[in-house]
Amino acid sequence: MMRVVMFSLTVLALTACKPQKPWSPYDASGTPNSADVPKTSNSVDDQFNANIGDVEQAVYVNGVIAAESGGPNVVVSEARDRNKRLLKSDVILKEPYPQSLWADYDIKCTRNFMSAPVILRAKIMVNDKVAGSFSEVLGTQASKTKVTAKVDLLKPFEGNIPETFLAKIDGDLYLMPNGTDENKVNPETATADIHSKAVYSTLIRVTLQKPGTEIPEAPPSAAAEPTDPTTGDAGVTAAEMFKKVRELDESQDHEHGEGQEHDHAHEAAPPAQPAPPTSE
Repeated sequence: MMRVVMFSLTVLALTACKPQKPWSPYDASGTPNSADVPKTSNSVDDQFNANIGDVEQAVYVNGVIAAESGGPNVVVSEARDRNKRLLKSDVILKEPYPQSLWADYDIKCTRNFMSAPVILRAKIMVNDKVAGSFSEVLGTQASKTKVTAKVDLLKPFEGNIPETFLAKIDGDLYLMPNGTDENKVNPETATADIHSKAVYSTLIRVTLQKPGTEIPEAPPSAAAEPTDPTTGDAGVTAAEMFKKVRELDESQDHEHGEGQEHDHAHEAAPPAQPAPPTSE
């Protein structure tokens, strides 16, 4: 029994002393060992294997009031999400109301789609009216797409502007089959079995301010944050807002910021002491 124990201890000691081979992405023959390569969210393998959920998360349609619509009678307030994407713009039109209100839309994508391209078709809806549309194939260069659309948000009303209206995106995402040649796909007509209507985009709420009335500033939603948490962006003209949005988009494309939450503690006032009885 003692001999068996001594033999086992000897084997363990020899194994522990044997130098370990350092990790390498190549096997003994010198070919890449893909099974052992650490994967990240930006790895080539991840770029190839996208599902419809990845598509919904990556594709975003950004909309801003154009610089040419700036002026003292166009006041814009905005809110962004925790990734600094423009979530909503509140626009107040003051008299004299402008004849047009131009908005610029562009596609932003945080990743590429290598093996299966994605089709985006979008209609810019103003209430229940179509103000414009665009489509694009998102493939191996999706993160660098430069597709833009410019629309007049007031044109569909033909002079009869309602007191308030909402501009939003009604879109479709199609994930094409693996191996589809992105250069041979017509984005205006192509469809696929894997389809989603979940297109994340900017909402633009426009309200007319009547003479002699003041429209209260719309607070940002609980899930959104102002672009500048210290000052906010309420009450600036469309031209100023356009400049700020462009500067932020250029500096923070594909960058995921983290929101900060501030807790404010409020102390309850002490209960009032009863008045002393008065002597008669």
